[in-house]
Amino acid sequence: SESIEHLKFNLERETEKRANLLRLAIKQNSEARQQRMQGLYAARDKRIKEIDTLKDGLVDAYIKSFPKIQLLDHYRAFLSEEPSFDLPQGVDPALWQTTCRMTNALLDKRRMESADLPPLILLQKALLGHAERLDIHHTVLDEAQDFSPFMFDILKSLTHNDAFTIVGDLAQGIYSFRGVCDWKEMMHDVFEDECRYHELVTSYRNTIEIMELAEHCAMKHAHPGRLNAKPVLRHGDEPEIRAVEGGYQHIVDEVASLREKGCKTVAIIEKLPRDCKKTYKALKKLIPDVQLLTDDDFHYQGGIMVLPAHLVKGLEFDAVIVCDASEETYPDDALHTRLLYVCLTRPLHYLKIFHKGTLTPLLQ
Repeated sequence: SESIEHLKFNLERETEKRANLLRLAIKQNSEARQQRMQGLYAARDKRIKEIDTLKDGLVDAYIKSFPKIQLLDHYRAFLSEEPSFDLPQGVDPALWQTTCRMTNALLDKRRMESADLPPLILLQKALLGHAERLDIHHTVLDEAQDFSPFMFDILKSLTHNDAFTIVGDLAQGIYSFRGVCDWKEMMHDVFEDECRYHELVTSYRNTIEIMELAEHCAMKHAHPGRLNAKPVLRHGDEPEIRAVEGGYQHIVDEVASLREKGCKTVAIIEKLPRDCKKTYKALKKLIPDVQLLTDDDFHYQGGIMVLPAHLVKGLEFDAVIVCDASEETYPDDALHTRLLYVCLTRPLHYLKIFHKGTLTPLLQ
């Protein structure tokens, strides 16, 4: 409506301007001048009437004249394997192409990774203007080792402040390829060293025996300067490590034994989702109430469950069964060290570890 009124105001002003010029050109108030003036004002009234008639659809028509901006279409255009721009120094072209293929494949399935959110927010800001400011005065982030410096910077921009409490464990950084690998480097790059750093080492979940084995694993590929976690003074059974030939009867027997000991929640951990499906299918016939936890599940129901290693982060159980801690499943490298460490630190009371073939060097 403001645009319509502005248009009518400009029309009135232009009409008066032309009327004044006409008065200067024809100084005497003759019949000819009156006819010219009447024609001028009649034309003004006609235009105003046309504007009033069309005003309901005028703004909509004006807006519709602009091309529609689809954020994901522009994001796909950016994720081109043959980009129209020069890649920044240090970006491997082969890695860029792989990233583009994987991301576009996910978008085809109407899915995306958390790592896609920061570039999408920046793209929205560039195309559509600033995103709505978040009315957040202090931000608390848990599992922060999985956040990239890019994500921290975006959150600073959205909240318009530097008030953050950031909590994380680099030893559990199973997404370190996109997350934080060095807290001090992140603090320098994102917060310009204007923050305080506190290292907490006390573990309140695990028994001393479980924590000692988990720390033994973590130190195989430890971050520089990392301090050992110290459990509270609570003893329990030694973790059991046992070689098995195959099949699932050993898991069934172990679940029955743990239930007799009073365990209400038992995690049966396979490394990959495909292994979980196979194990769940076999166990369902032998343990009727066993559940399968997948990436599509958002609620942890408790009980006896089969789940992949990457989903146990942040959860805790009375007991944990690691189905296969063989060298083939958990090779001796930093990523598998962190993945196995997460599994080992989930149980409150009992830890049972099976391996098919040679035991992983991470536990030797």
